Amino acid sequence: LHNGILLDWLNDHQLFGTIVLPGAGLLEFIVAAALQSSKETPFLQVDGFVIRQPVMVPSCTESGSLDRSAALATKLWCTVSNVGFAEITTSSGRLSISDADSRVLSSEATIIVHDKAALPNWSFFASSALAARNTCRDFVKGHQIYEKFGSYGLTFGPSFKLIKYAFVNVDRTEVIAELSLGDRRLRRSYVIPPPLIDAMFQSAGVIGMCDGADSSSAPPAPQIPYSIDHVWIRPQAAATSLWESDGGDDCDGCVVH
Repeated sequence: LHNGILLDWLNDHQLFGTIVLPGAGLLEFIVAAALQSSKETPFLQVDGFVIRQPVMVPSCTESGSLDRSAALATKLWCTVSNVGFAEITTSSGRLSISDADSRVLSSEATIIVHDKAALPNWSFFASSALAARNTCRDFVKGHQIYEKFGSYGLTFGPSFKLIKYAFVNVDRTEVIAELSLGDRRLRRSYVIPPPLIDAMFQSAGVIGMCDGADSSSAPPAPQIPYSIDHVWIRPQAAATSLWESDGGDDCDGCVVH
């Protein structure tokens, strides 16, 4: 995780003052590895995505350089086996690819390759979203959302403050949010920038803000999503320029770092 990433967006994602790589970045990493390990542009499904260990990142100084008093730069490896099992391992320091036993398992998932007929019915999802507009009536402004997140210890900088407003239904089971697309520069480097994916996850947290709890009570402990059942990747997606591959046609699986 180099300084460019820290300054572009990662420094804006902090938990109790510590920079934490968002789950959206880990998910995007696994998708990039799966796409790079395929000889064709596949229809991908990611199942059972789980974060086992959060990735803490050394901070930047005010000048923009890496804080040398913190741990050495964080390194990530994503491996995808020939049977579709993917895992991300991390380390701090100058470990090489051969030092796999010294790394920490951060997240894992299963990659499934489908033909077109097995993809979800996108029209159904679109119609469900339109129907939710009629039932989501409780309104929350973006600045209120991020003030509430801040009281939980979740500090978001400008690149992650992408929710303009949100509506929640009376049953607290659905939320409709309008998101900003964020920094234009990030759109040239990613299929979907991690802060934008993270804003989708943030919108789910709005439901808990509308539960009618006593505002005078102490703020609850932050609840951060750590697992996702299913993610489908449309075939138009391509591997991002953030990660580079160490795999080859003759390797057992693919390693991306």
